[in-house]
Amino acid sequence: MRFIRLPGLAAVFLVLLAIPAATASWAGTSFTVVAVDSGPPPLPYVQRIYTEPAHPTSRETTSVVLEGVFPYPCGQVIHRSNVPVSLELAPLPSCRDSIPWREVFPIGLLPTGYHQVTINLTVAPPAEHSGDFSGRFQ
Repeated sequence: MRFIRLPGLAAVFLVLLAIPAATASWAGTSFTVVAVDSGPPPLPYVQRIYTEPAHPTSRETTSVVLEGVFPYPCGQVIHRSNVPVSLELAPLPSCRDSIPWREVFPIGLLPTGYHQVTINLTVAPPAEHSGDFSGRFQ
C-alpha cells in the first residue's frame, strides 16, 4: 500500500494488488476524500450571511449582515461588536412571539480585492448547541 500526498487534499490511498493471472478480478473499496482547509462548519442558528451593498466597492461603506433564528422560544442579541464581528444570542424570560433576528455590522471602506471576515458567535444555554463558535465569510 502506498500513501500519496496531493496539495489541498487530506489523503489519497492507492491500493495495488498482485493477483495471479488465472484468478484475475477487480476488487475495490470506497472512501471519502476531503479538502484539508475546508473551513469551519456553518455557524449554528445563522441562516444567511451577506454584504450590503451586495457588490461592495472601495468607494462606499460595506456592512456584513447576519440573519438567523433564536434557539429559544424568546431571544435577543446581546454583546455585539463590529470588529471583530461578534454577537451573543441569549434567551428572554418571555415575549409575545419568537421572531428571526437580523444584525448589521458596518466594517468600513474596503480596498479592492478579496476579504475574509471572522465571525464570533456565542450561544447562551439552554440552547441545544450552546457555546462559542467561530466562522469565516469571504
